[in-house]
Formats: sequence, structure tokens, C-alpha cells
Amino acid sequence: MREINFVLKGKYVIKDNCLYFVQNDDKYLSPIFYPDRAILFENEQAISVNGTKVKLGEEVVTSGIIKERIGSYYLRKGDIVIEDPENTACLTEPAIFMSGRVVNPLVQK
Repeated sequence: MREINFVLKGKYVIKDNCLYFVQNDDKYLSPIFYPDRAILFENEQAISVNGTKVKLGEEVVTSGIIKERIGSYYLRKGDIVIEDPENTACLTEPAIFMSGRVVNPLVQK
């Protein structure tokens, strides 16, 4: 059975050395990515999600599935893939399993 991704609006931010997807400026959720779909550019304060680069703190529309329980954390940092199910310091429950695509960075006027 295939799960349906939901449209999500929020911002990617780093807080306490952890990457979060923040909704409504107060709901911090761990974004879980497939290993080859997210690259964090710390020097640029940006994240590339499936080839679309957005600045941290910039509001975006994306999609994913909110899960109450999670099993592992995936993020590519430069050329290194982090895949460590024991490293749970940055994980929130629930978390968001991201579809791996930013639908549209929002244009602020």
C-alpha cells in the first residue's frame, strides 16, 4: 500500500546543531531524507533538497509524511552520508519523512 505525501509549509533551520523543519514558527520536526536527496551547505547556510537549494530560514512548500515513530536518520553532509540509527540526539517524534523535493520556495514581497 502506497502512502500519500502531504503538502507542508515551513522552514529548514539549525538549532542546537540539529536540522529541523519548523512549522508555524513553533513546531520543530526532524526532517528525514533519503540518503541521496539532501545536502547541507553549512558555509552557505543552505540546504539542497533533490537539487533545489534553499536558504535556511526561508519559507518553503514541500511534501512529506509525518510519522509518530521513526527508525533512523539520514543526511548527507558534503560527501559523507550519515546513517546512524543510534544517533538520536536530534530526532523528534513525530518526525517528517520528506518526499525529497521542495515544491516551491516562497517569494516574499
